[in-house]
Amino acid sequence: LAVDEINAQGGVLGAQGQRELAFIVCDDKTDKEYAKASATYLSNRGVPAVLGPLLSNLLETTATEVAIPQGLFMVSPSSTSVGIRDLDDDDLIWRVSSADTAQARALAYFGLWLAKEPIHADSPSTIRVVGVHTSDNYGNEFRAAFEVALGAYASALLGGDSGLNVSFSAISHKPASETDQW
Repeated sequence: LAVDEINAQGGVLGAQGQRELAFIVCDDKTDKEYAKASATYLSNRGVPAVLGPLLSNLLETTATEVAIPQGLFMVSPSSTSVGIRDLDDDDLIWRVSSADTAQARALAYFGLWLAKEPIHADSPSTIRVVGVHTSDNYGNEFRAAFEVALGAYASALLGGDSGLNVSFSAISHKPASETDQW
């Protein structure tokens, strides 16, 4: 519907003048090879911009191996890896979701806030936190940011005189393939 409305108004103004907008769908099957093949196909057809891939690891791989070398603009609506920010991409690769680190900080704060609730007053003096994460760029970055935030919030929220300690451990899960589910 949006494509039709934009084209009814004359399309979009690009470097080559007024152009109609088109919407081409490619399925990356949440697989790196499919994602790279899709981006290559679109780039070879002269598509100037791609919405996707959705997953951080697919975006980073596709960006470095296809989009950046071919000058293809990509924006992901859901990739959150902080590594995307550090790509040498000439401003071709964008994400619109907040980074893993922001999500990890929020979760660490919420977890400690819950642990301080009066319902836990009879709990032991150590708050144990266990994180289960995937062993990929998303999971590893999230775990690292969560652990740092947990330590900082524990010190700030619980204070040294509270008698409470926070213990964190992580369990890593590596799917057998990119498409395996939990």
